[in-house]
Amino acid sequence: MGLLLLLLMAGAALAKPDRVVIVDVLVNDVARKASMVVVTGDGAILVRRDDVADWNLEIRDAPVELVRAIAHIRLSALPGVRASLDTTTLRVDATEAAFEGTRINLQKASVPVLDAGTGAYMNYDLSYFIGRGQPASTAVALEGVYYHDSFSVVNDGVVSNSTLGRRFIRYESSMRWDFPERIQSLVAGDAISRSGTLARAFRFGGISYGSNFATRPDMVTFALPALPGESRIPTAAELLINGQTHSRFELNPGPFEISNVPAINGAGEIQLVTRDPLGRQQILVVPYYVTPTLLSPGLTDAGFEIGKVREDFGLASFHYGRGFARGILRRGMTPQLTIEGLAETTGRQHVVGTGLTTAVGTSAVVSASIARSQGEGNDSAGTSVWASLERVSRVFSFGLRGQVASRQFTQLGELAGLRYRLNTNASIPLGWFGTVSAVHAAEARYNRGRVATTALSYQRQLAKALTLLTNFSTTRTADGTQNFAGLALVMPLDALTSASLASTRQRGNSEHVLDVRRNLPSDEGWATRARVTANDAIGQRVDAGTTWQNATGQWSADASHARSGQSVRLGTNGSFVLAGGAIKAVRQLGDAFAIVSVPGYPGIDVFHENQRVARTDAAGFAVIPRLRAYESNSVSLDTLKLSLATELSTPRRQVTPARRAGVLLTFKAKTTRGALVRIVKENGDIVPAGALLRIRDEFFPIATNGEAWVTGLDVETDALVEWGAQRCTVRIPVPDATKVRPRIGPLTCKGATA
Repeated sequence: MGLLLLLLMAGAALAKPDRVVIVDVLVNDVARKASMVVVTGDGAILVRRDDVADWNLEIRDAPVELVRAIAHIRLSALPGVRASLDTTTLRVDATEAAFEGTRINLQKASVPVLDAGTGAYMNYDLSYFIGRGQPASTAVALEGVYYHDSFSVVNDGVVSNSTLGRRFIRYESSMRWDFPERIQSLVAGDAISRSGTLARAFRFGGISYGSNFATRPDMVTFALPALPGESRIPTAAELLINGQTHSRFELNPGPFEISNVPAINGAGEIQLVTRDPLGRQQILVVPYYVTPTLLSPGLTDAGFEIGKVREDFGLASFHYGRGFARGILRRGMTPQLTIEGLAETTGRQHVVGTGLTTAVGTSAVVSASIARSQGEGNDSAGTSVWASLERVSRVFSFGLRGQVASRQFTQLGELAGLRYRLNTNASIPLGWFGTVSAVHAAEARYNRGRVATTALSYQRQLAKALTLLTNFSTTRTADGTQNFAGLALVMPLDALTSASLASTRQRGNSEHVLDVRRNLPSDEGWATRARVTANDAIGQRVDAGTTWQNATGQWSADASHARSGQSVRLGTNGSFVLAGGAIKAVRQLGDAFAIVSVPGYPGIDVFHENQRVARTDAAGFAVIPRLRAYESNSVSLDTLKLSLATELSTPRRQVTPARRAGVLLTFKAKTTRGALVRIVKENGDIVPAGALLRIRDEFFPIATNGEAWVTGLDVETDALVEWGAQRCTVRIPVPDATKVRPRIGPLTCKGATA
């Protein structure tokens, strides 16, 4: 026993102690920052856990060992990692799977933070028409809207006085609640039903609730391609879509996935070019096919509608027919598969249907669906089948869509008696030679016969500012064949003005048209148009008109002269808006708008996305009539129109309005005394350019001649001047208020210190 004890003590004395050394680090031959490591007596290498994490190695399941209260990782415990240590260098060799994965998402959507607003407005469009031998007629379209955040109430219609007498026709009345956080909307009142492969659109009055992707315009609803890969060392990557550079980024060692690549609709190719620090380059090429008809996996587009079918829209105000209920569902199952279903009933007639849309590799997309209708009798059942094949690419695009139905098949929004319907299209870009397109559509009904139309078109850019358009079509019915041929030249003359010359022939009648027009600018200004027509049947016709647009609306006048007579049309449109405690006459408002307020500052130009759209009136108000609903809009002021003595805290704002809503944006400006102050050192030299003059928490840069424009000089002020490591103090007196651009100085800056 004594001998055994002596042997153990001798072995312990001979065992090597742990060593702590500072070494250079090479991970897969790429230099990393130096690290302090522990080498145990048996030769194991322990590295601080934070250093291993910096190398991007996977350490989630690795055991942690404490050395001097600091967490260390034994490199031999990491799978796929081999390490060796010489006197000064630690070499780490790791497989791709040994690293943490990197995920780069190129499409990041988020719920918009809405800018709240409450108010009301009324859009109007008034027209007056008079022609030789015709009684005068007037009409005014009115639309009233009340909004509160994402809730709105809309009612519109037309008052007219014509040969049919004086009457009012109501168009639509509805209440709408949008829920961007749930990507859904609820509508009570008049609406247009959902449509799709299985469903047909129609007007109705009732309740509609379901998905509404328009409340999240930043969200991509269809599956986008992803690029997986692996890298053993840090790598610079460049992403190209169809040969065009999209983005550049750094890839950490290990597996990576670049998801939601914003590919262009249709077929294309993605290239990922990687270059590592050793100069090696690799190119990963991934073909893709992207289509909005496929939903992203797990995304659901669903809706439910109940009410009564609207009939005689535009002719009768309150004509509603049969009641109905309908539910529609689409769901993305995989990136390549979307399923859908339909169920609808009118009480006497029921329809159910199902279908799917799938991608055929990276070449095309195919859809197929079937629906069954059932009436009250056993012999009233019918079936309809739809199928489509579509490919969109830069080289060749085509589409084929068909529907076949039995005699008894009926559904809402579709006229009864459809036998079959066929639509085909193809387009071939020929580069310098232009683009050729073809369309064929045919429809047959059990009680009406067959109608088929075939059209060919050709488009080519003849010069930088001249486009040639040609088209030919033929329509065949039971009554015969009708042909149409057309040729047009279109030339933009400037950003707002264009001219076109067109010639057509149909049913043995030729028509030649010269059209020149100038569109309205984005803010205030004129639009003009002139059109000369020569027609074999009706002779010559001349049309001319002009429109004036300003901050309060549009006014237009059009006149026409032809062999059959002359006519004149006068019109005006705009809006009255009640918001922010004021009623204003403004240009006609769109789905979203903003009221800009700069109290006390008239004549300030207002920009939307860096484009001038309005100018503040005498009270400092301006209206931006058209913003993008549920998207961030940039609104800014032209600070060059402000005096140097005017301070504007935030000249640019981002605003996100709801649909059919407005937002009040108040820009706070104030006028303070300012002066051009010249500052010199105690030795008479000017203060160097780039120095900063500091008054309290505000900084004013000093120019090359020692001058700085300084505001906030309402009282005598002490200031600090700093450049490099030097500083000095100066006292600035109150400027002369009678001068537009007062000058002060030179003032001596005292006490310069290094």
